Amino acid sequence: MNLSLTLRIATFILIILTRIYWFYTKQKAIVAKPKIKQNPITIEKVAIILFGVFIIVNLLGYTILPFKNVYFQIFGFILVVLGFIESMLGRKELATNWTESYDYQIKKGHKLVTTGIYSKVRHPIYGGLWLTLTGALMVSETYLFIPISIFTLFVFIKLAKREEKLLTKYFGEKHLNYRNKTKQLIPIIY
Repeated sequence: MNLSLTLRIATFILIILTRIYWFYTKQKAIVAKPKIKQNPITIEKVAIILFGVFIIVNLLGYTILPFKNVYFQIFGFILVVLGFIESMLGRKELATNWTESYDYQIKKGHKLVTTGIYSKVRHPIYGGLWLTLTGALMVSETYLFIPISIFTLFVFIKLAKREEKLLTKYFGEKHLNYRNKTKQLIPIIY
């Protein structure tokens, strides 16, 4: 088996493992702390699904603007692994406080999580997903990783700011102090 195919398969497996873990823990969170309100399907939810399909299609080898560079692929896979670790640590630490970004709400009994990876970064899930998505497109060998990486970074920053506004409103000074001590998306970097 060649290296390119191995990296694609490994990336695909990590993405599938992430989705399985997300689904499993989402069910536990819903039981422990039900959502306050049910939201209809939103543009955000549809965009997430379509983007996920786009990533999978690219990993399967159906790429637009392809390139051949094993070093980019290896670097991309390193980003996938780092992103996988960051987002999984964030998701695990949040436990039942977690909600989908498109739900955008505080749950009953919601706590401000500042331990574990959250002691270093406020939005490890967004940061980890950004690294994973960027890396997956690099593994897929498409030059689209450049504009899509830039676009998704801005989207994740916007979502993070939206959540911070909600958290500051709910937790007040406690959240403001926490914001001053931690990076936003990627530990040590940003």
